[in-house]
Amino acid sequence: FSYPEGAEYMNYLLSYESGGARHTILQSLCVTFLQALVYGVCDFLLFRMRRAESAGKAMAFGRSKDVVKLLLMIPATLALGLWFRSMSGGEDLFTLLGMLVGLLLSHGLIQVIYEFDVRSILKKKWHILAAGAVSAGIFLCFYFDLTGYDSYVPGISDVEAVAFTFENDIYGLNRYEAPFTPNMEYENRQTYMMEHMKSEEEKTIEAVRRLAVMDQEKGADRTEYNAGYVPASIRYHLKNGGSVCRTIMVELETSAEWMDVIFADDDFQTTRYQVKEPLFEEHAAELEIQYSDGLEEVTYMGDAAGLIRAYAQNLKKYSFSMMMEELPVGRLTFCYYEPGRNDGYGCVWYYPVYSSFTETAELLREQGIYTEPAESGSLLDSGKVSSITITCYNLLDSDVDFDYDGTGSVSYTEDREKTETFTDPDEIARILPAVYPEVLEDVSGARLTGQLSRGNYEVTVVFKNGVNYKYTRYGFFVLENRLPGFVKEKLVYKE
Repeated sequence: FSYPEGAEYMNYLLSYESGGARHTILQSLCVTFLQALVYGVCDFLLFRMRRAESAGKAMAFGRSKDVVKLLLMIPATLALGLWFRSMSGGEDLFTLLGMLVGLLLSHGLIQVIYEFDVRSILKKKWHILAAGAVSAGIFLCFYFDLTGYDSYVPGISDVEAVAFTFENDIYGLNRYEAPFTPNMEYENRQTYMMEHMKSEEEKTIEAVRRLAVMDQEKGADRTEYNAGYVPASIRYHLKNGGSVCRTIMVELETSAEWMDVIFADDDFQTTRYQVKEPLFEEHAAELEIQYSDGLEEVTYMGDAAGLIRAYAQNLKKYSFSMMMEELPVGRLTFCYYEPGRNDGYGCVWYYPVYSSFTETAELLREQGIYTEPAESGSLLDSGKVSSITITCYNLLDSDVDFDYDGTGSVSYTEDREKTETFTDPDEIARILPAVYPEVLEDVSGARLTGQLSRGNYEVTVVFKNGVNYKYTRYGFFVLENRLPGFVKEKLVYKE
């Protein structure tokens, strides 16, 4: 059972050809061998106990039939109920219907397998009652939170430290274990933050608790998408030595006050941004640093250690409110290539640059690679743009179907689609503040804030002859809140 998945993981590790990978594979092999040994001994003992007349039967030991059947029926009942619930968008009636189908179906199938007789489904009816009662009890326990699991929020006097992380965080804020060593490998940042962030700041502890209480008060349904909510993981390190982990839904619009406290916490920053570790500055000479404004990506040739210090200092300004209300004007990329490797593989970190990161911007400006945003806020030079084509799909609420993690689908209606091309220089200048490079999408935190969306708009920018940029396949987002009124009027669908 475990071998195919383990073998695939081993091949993945071997592709990196590192000592750490070989050590991990050796550990996995030892665990697999011990499992095989334990299961093999159990199998052999059971084989020696098995009566010869049991050969050819579904179960070798008659007394285990009822126990095994019930242990299969209960999870089958709950699993089918969950499947029906997900298919119906969280409807309670369909959940119960799915549980009933799972209960009867699992009873019938197992009875037929046991007895090799279709008529046997009418036997052992007490199994239906027993498995149904246990499944209903489990369902009700979760549905009404009878154990107080979801509603648990420890008192501030009971908490020694807290950890907080988004489940769908900015992808580019990568983290690597054993940085700048031969065993350097990618590490899950969410797992790392939950394990290593232990903020003892009373303000941070109270902020995390307030977010948990707000989640309960709003009653955000975790089974379906809620516009304006993002899932977050929290961990309470209790003074009695225990720890409690929970997932909450953070409402973006009303949480800025408490989220800003968390973002300003030193422990949160240290675990979220690996660039703040002392090792980064110590190995600055081994890093290749690049700056992108969304159209060009240029290598930074100045003092790398100085830039790292300046940027780490600027990150103290990086607040939740900033991420919600502003968009970065650029992106810093830190690349580390292990000495002796010639396969082009490297470890990469991406970080946002905001216009208020003055020390970082000044160092980039000294190298002539910082693009000054226009007074209008546009990152594109209107003098270099030949035309802008915008398509609005005029979507209805019923056309959009998303899950809580942001995945889902959009249904387009061709009749509602409107497209306009703008070539007038004055109109282009007014539209450009609403056009944002897709290269900067991830570092802007778009998956958290929902500021960028391709759903309702598409835009194509055509540059004038002779204008060439690093990224030859341009892509842009439309910022609907910045779109001029005259554009919206031309793109609106009229019955």
